[in-house]
Amino acid sequence: MPLNRQRLLRYAEYAAVSASVAGAIAAVATRQVIYGVAPLSVAAALNLASRRQWEHQIEQRLTQTTTQVGQHFDRLSQRNKLIEQRLRSLPEQPAADSPQDNDRQALREDSSRLIQALTDDIQGLRQSVAQQATRSSLESVSAELHRLQQSLAALEALNLENRLQALEQLPPEQQPVVDGWSLPIAQLNTDLNQLRADFTQLRRDVARLEALFRDFPPAPQETVEPPAGDQPSSDFQWVPPQLPSAQDFTLEINLGIDFGTGFTKVCFRDLASDRSEIVTFTKTDEADLEQALLCTKVAILNDGTLLTGLTATEWAESKQPIQKTIEFIKMRLAHLDLPEKAEWRLDQVPELDDPETVENICAYFLSTVITRAQEWIQQNRADLFINQTTRWSLNTGVPVEYCDSPALARFQRVLSLAWLLVNTPSSQQSLTINSLNQLGTYLRQWIQQNEDMPLDCFANPEITAALWSFLSSREVKDGKFYTFFDFGDGTLDGTAFRFWREEGELKLDFYIGQVRPLGVTAFTQQTASELQTTPVAVRQALLNWQLEAEHDLHNDINGSQTRHHIKQLVGTVVIGGKEKHKANRRLVARDELGDQLDVFVGGGGGHNPFLQGTVEVTHRDFNHINSGVPPYRIRRIPVPDKLSTNGLDPREFHRFAVAYGLCIPAWEGPEIRLPSEVESNENPSLRWPDRETRHDDMKDVT
Repeated sequence: MPLNRQRLLRYAEYAAVSASVAGAIAAVATRQVIYGVAPLSVAAALNLASRRQWEHQIEQRLTQTTTQVGQHFDRLSQRNKLIEQRLRSLPEQPAADSPQDNDRQALREDSSRLIQALTDDIQGLRQSVAQQATRSSLESVSAELHRLQQSLAALEALNLENRLQALEQLPPEQQPVVDGWSLPIAQLNTDLNQLRADFTQLRRDVARLEALFRDFPPAPQETVEPPAGDQPSSDFQWVPPQLPSAQDFTLEINLGIDFGTGFTKVCFRDLASDRSEIVTFTKTDEADLEQALLCTKVAILNDGTLLTGLTATEWAESKQPIQKTIEFIKMRLAHLDLPEKAEWRLDQVPELDDPETVENICAYFLSTVITRAQEWIQQNRADLFINQTTRWSLNTGVPVEYCDSPALARFQRVLSLAWLLVNTPSSQQSLTINSLNQLGTYLRQWIQQNEDMPLDCFANPEITAALWSFLSSREVKDGKFYTFFDFGDGTLDGTAFRFWREEGELKLDFYIGQVRPLGVTAFTQQTASELQTTPVAVRQALLNWQLEAEHDLHNDINGSQTRHHIKQLVGTVVIGGKEKHKANRRLVARDELGDQLDVFVGGGGGHNPFLQGTVEVTHRDFNHINSGVPPYRIRRIPVPDKLSTNGLDPREFHRFAVAYGLCIPAWEGPEIRLPSEVESNENPSLRWPDRETRHDDMKDVT
């Protein structure tokens, strides 16, 4: 569009807007709406015309620039052919085995290989630009340019100029050969210089395209489901999940994965036996606690690929160049449905702004855990798999509060994605966040298209799993009211419940569940911030709580607001659970409380004297005796007899209690009612999908 017409249209639009303001004032003064409507209509029409003409101008510029890019492609291709021809035209030297001859032959081979790669890259770049001009196609162009730049860098790394000069400086007796090479060498140098110049111009052209796209107004977004047979356009080949057959299996192994906020632990159980084992991720005779704990975090390396599923020891020894580390991924997943508490907020990570990305990151982490656990079991218990057809299944834990919220469906979806990732060939290669998100999109489509296909992975309440060694023992009392507090690395999970047996079946009613970011690491960070000291100092004080004489830091920690938050959670669970128990059980409620309230303390921090003592003093500090709460009796979860710790100290069982309970098949566990179901007296919803069928299957196996 001519410049004067463009300016005229712009000035007319400004005048119409000014008239709209004046018309609005006149409309108010005269109560005649027409004074305001007419100028606004004119302004809108002018704006639409201006926008369409401006878009047309941008499209013309895009076409022109794309044409220029195509011309540079032609020049690059021609230069490549010339370089290859000139290299091939270098005369052969029939004699001798001189260093120059060897270098000449190496030069031919290296150059031919790299120029072929360069030609392939240019062809890919041409195809990308030939696509319709969109932001996504421009990203493809940029990716192809990056690969082209790498090929050019490799070509330049051959140091062609210096090596060609060395070939020119042959001894006098080989002067005839030098004369034959002079012209090809000079032409080759000229072509290489022109190739660099063309590439520089090409980069400028693509930069212009990127600038035009930034200025171009975005089109209205539409949500379009990709066709079922569509293939990803990324750098991985999409292959649908290859799930193993669930028929005719002779060995069934159930994994229990404690998806912790700071560390993830794994146990497994051969369902044909009644024994379970801890997965230590190392040789059983070299077991060490730090090698049995997988850090619940994901690292983004300098090249953009993801690294996860390492033990604490492996992270400490890793030499991989890390760009960014994403921690507390489980809490980030839960906070998509449950609001963050004011006491402590997670660091913002731009890469995790999209909820599906958070789900994909968690699924990728869990898939790595599953794969490593399966490999460890197959290597260290190879005798189990001789002449066997194996069926794997999986349970992971979810806090009770999450089970009674929309978070449960999200956790189950993440677990399903993880299970599919394990069985998807496309996930076996290195992934970036972008390629992981694309893979996640296709897996979600697969789930929708195969919703009738059951997956052998289930989310269950962590507390039930943590207490299984107690609930399945002779120590448990029928019809008793209990509380449990699990100190993880990031969160403190508390619940109150009643356990009983009915016609031989185990029953469990949860009255209340609370989760707060008050685990060991979260507590040390919050307390350090409150007391204006370092997290290391606070953590060291907690570790040496009983060994050191009292000093100012001990007193400050005891009086901290963060410690008070722990006692508040304990008080809320105890009093809230007691009141709901009373409303549910009425006359027998007092007898089921007993003379002492059994308070179980577990998790990685459950044996810490400071944290355990904080729970214990809540009864006194909050005057629970006046609320009819009997004195607390602090208890620890017993170590089960039928568990192999594989070289770990049995005293560390409290760290693996959840994983142990999760590896037990769900049909052996109690029937569970969540707090909302207890309150409305509903039937339990957390059941194993085909409880009786699977039990009968296992009878046949045994």
